[in-house]
Amino acid sequence: MRCVLESSSDCIKVLDLEGGIQFISPSGMRQLEAEAAAEILGKSYPDLFVGEWRHRADAAIQAAKEGKVSRFHGFFPTLKGTPKWWGVIVIPIGAQRGQTQQLLALSSDITDRVDAEERYRLASLAMNEGIYDLDIVSDQIKLSEAARVLFGYLDQTARGTEWWTERVHPDDTETVKASFTANLQGTNSEWSHEYRFRRANGEYAEVLERAFIVRDPDGRAIRMVGAMLDQTERKKTANQIQSLLSRLSNVLESTTDSVMVLDRKGRITYLNKRADAQLARGRQLIGERILKAEPELMESDFARAVVQTMNEGRPTEIKQFYAPLGQWIEAKTYPSEEGVTLFFRDVTDQYLAQEALKESQARLKLAQEAGKIGTWDMDLTTRDQVWSESMYSLFGWDPHGPPVNYQRFLDAVHPDDRADLLARARALLAGERPYDTQFRIIRPNGEIRWLATRGEVVRCEDGRPQRMYGVNYDVTEARRISDQLAEAKQVAEHASQAKTEFLASMSHEIRTPLHGIMGSTELLLADKDLTDGQRRNAERIATAGKALLTVVNDILDFSKMEVGQVDRTHPRWAAL
Repeated sequence: MRCVLESSSDCIKVLDLEGGIQFISPSGMRQLEAEAAAEILGKSYPDLFVGEWRHRADAAIQAAKEGKVSRFHGFFPTLKGTPKWWGVIVIPIGAQRGQTQQLLALSSDITDRVDAEERYRLASLAMNEGIYDLDIVSDQIKLSEAARVLFGYLDQTARGTEWWTERVHPDDTETVKASFTANLQGTNSEWSHEYRFRRANGEYAEVLERAFIVRDPDGRAIRMVGAMLDQTERKKTANQIQSLLSRLSNVLESTTDSVMVLDRKGRITYLNKRADAQLARGRQLIGERILKAEPELMESDFARAVVQTMNEGRPTEIKQFYAPLGQWIEAKTYPSEEGVTLFFRDVTDQYLAQEALKESQARLKLAQEAGKIGTWDMDLTTRDQVWSESMYSLFGWDPHGPPVNYQRFLDAVHPDDRADLLARARALLAGERPYDTQFRIIRPNGEIRWLATRGEVVRCEDGRPQRMYGVNYDVTEARRISDQLAEAKQVAEHASQAKTEFLASMSHEIRTPLHGIMGSTELLLADKDLTDGQRRNAERIATAGKALLTVVNDILDFSKMEVGQVDRTHPRWAAL
């Protein structure tokens, strides 16, 4: 018998009635990783087991002492610490003679099997899948631990098909029973069905059941082993996804953008309602390669953007004139699992408006630069200002320099003009008078320039000032010319006064001797002894004197007119 024990591949041990090890086979030595039998012999076999398994070993030895063969599995590590699971049979020796004399313990290493069962158990729990084994002959169902945990039936009470059908949802019972019965009575080796199964807490789980049917030689079903997959969360998630997809579809169908989806081979798989209307063939293009359906795209930026997004997996955005549609198209491409999603829209009106705006802004900028006019806008809360480029030029500042704010602006205003400028700004905010004045600034190079400014205020709904905006323009040259004109006017007025005074003096000096000449001529003409020649000469002198007097009187009258002293009611001027 020793030869048989020593040649066995199992770990065989002979125990005394207290569980002490008296013999161990060579295979047992190897499995326990013992160097010598002395390391094992004499030790208590139950003491090798850990935790609850020690109690099972004690119970098995007690049963063997009573003449019964007992089986159990338990865990204990080898002498070198290798963790192992053991399947053990304890057999009484000598019980046929009426009294057990020794015990034979046969153990085999079942670590791999236990690990596999544990992995399967954990996998079943993780996959929401419960295993069952139905003995059709005895109508007994055994549920795996995962099945009991999954549906809440934690006790191991024997169950039959009636117990199972009672827990099928009433609306599903008839179809499930009919399918189940038909498959058992038929020849199928597999059965599957989806239905609702009641948990222990009364809630219903969405279940997909798949089973294999074992038949006897006569074809009768005798056993069925299957799995019940809990699909509740997955179906709930699927319903949520379907709802989201439905809402997304509604959004895509109602958006003003055209939407096109391409697979990785460039085939059109989806067009929304707007794209259907915008493209000539619309949804007839679905299933076709986009470059074949629209060959004009081959040389366009749109095709390059689609290829770039597909290859690099990143979004792109382009705008280009597309001749077949006669439109400016703005397109955005996004990578997706399917391929590429393309959003595009007709932006012709927007593009033309932007171009017109750019042209208008360019003309405005040119006009501002030519007229030295700058625009400004100030947030009255933060005092931050936004200036046009021309404003920077007016102040001699770099547009890319420090940011503009109200304090920097005030620092540039001439000290003698700051108080008036601030007073006028406060008056505008108070609604007392407009903001329209002129002031001086000092440029960084020390040059003083005159600026004119006009501004308006924007108020909140409650009337509080929110922002100010306006224009500044350079009036330095206008001020210089105005000053020159004022000076010239003053000089002219002085010259005119001097002329008037001179003419008055000169006229007086001429009229005095002229009156003497004219008086003497009149006396001479009164003489009757004058010869005819003398009289003609005297008359010529009188006529010339009168003419000269008229000229002198006219000069004096024009001098008086310049200073506003002439009597316009005099008969001489009545006709003028």
